[in-house]
Amino acid sequence: MFIYDYIRQKGVFRLSVVQADMPYKITLKDFEHMRYRYKKMENGERAEIRRAPSPECLVGTRPFYSLLPKIFLEDDDFRQRYIGQTARFVFLLPLLEDCEGKYPLGTYLAMGEVSDMRIMQLRKTNPADTAMVSLYRIIEIASKKKPLSFLSFGKTSNAVFYWGENEKRHLLGDFWAKQAQIKLN
Repeated sequence: MFIYDYIRQKGVFRLSVVQADMPYKITLKDFEHMRYRYKKMENGERAEIRRAPSPECLVGTRPFYSLLPKIFLEDDDFRQRYIGQTARFVFLLPLLEDCEGKYPLGTYLAMGEVSDMRIMQLRKTNPADTAMVSLYRIIEIASKKKPLSFLSFGKTSNAVFYWGENEKRHLLGDFWAKQAQIKLN
């Protein structure tokens, strides 16, 4: 069952669709809380997250579960529905740890002089867990040219958590727009 709601923002009516059986939605506050807990972890636990070869390998580890928001521990249905998405976010958390900038992911990758071919390959990569491994490597490449502090934590967290065709389109759009701007200057 869905609840339809009109939201008025800046003089424009927008239709918002909320799933009624989903009482809680992951927010930026939850991402920031997980990042805070990650920073407070012991080095061994942080290393276990950093060494994970893929997001699915994180799901069975103790450090992963110690980062989860309280709702995951209380609601089994919620945990089953969103555990994979959260694993993707936690997989990239070692890179996102110090991000405080304003640039979305695609813009940051263009500023980091990442090859067009890598971005196109990322767009074609499925499933999402495999794409996150590729994205991890691409962000590492970009961080050699531009510090990770330029990357927006909130925008990147949402992009990773809700990774899909729409997020890929946004990433490509931001990437091409910034690359065109760089070439003009």
